[in-house]
Amino acid sequence: MRELLRHRAVVGAFMAMLVAAPVAAQDVVPPPLTVTPLTLPTIVTTGEAIVRRLNDVAIATLSVESRAGNPRDAQRQNADTMSRVQQRVAEAGIPRDAIKTVGVWLQQEFDRVGGRQVSRGWMARNMIEVRVDEVGRVGELLDSAVQGGASSLEGVRFELRDRSGAEREAVRLAVVDAR
Repeated sequence: MRELLRHRAVVGAFMAMLVAAPVAAQDVVPPPLTVTPLTLPTIVTTGEAIVRRLNDVAIATLSVESRAGNPRDAQRQNADTMSRVQQRVAEAGIPRDAIKTVGVWLQQEFDRVGGRQVSRGWMARNMIEVRVDEVGRVGELLDSAVQGGASSLEGVRFELRDRSGAEREAVRLAVVDAR
């Protein structure tokens, strides 16, 4: 109890100083005040919030690489293989609107022979992202894509279907915490 009274007395003395300081300052005539955003009265507060949600969407990035002696053959082989990959993905129950192309490359490859650059042929590459709405089916999707001819798995990332809703909830809770 004494500790509480002592704490209240210290807080009371501090508050009295805060109130007295502006009164004492009123004896001095302040210079004219130019109002700018930096001189406006400001209250700064900070709030924190953490919103936890389970990821409910997976995004798999897959690619197909094809090599040939000329660019036309490399591109044709690549398009045929990617069509098979997309067909296998669709057969796994992934809707067409969940598949999007994120990159297509065609480039000549070279070797160094005797200090000279010698063409090794052409490489075509096509990369897609596949959205999987049932996170537990990602492995099945990857197996289907590889069986269809996918030559590279660039990675899988997990996201929230309604990320903006979780962000709005975090901001709302942070405002409540700041009060």
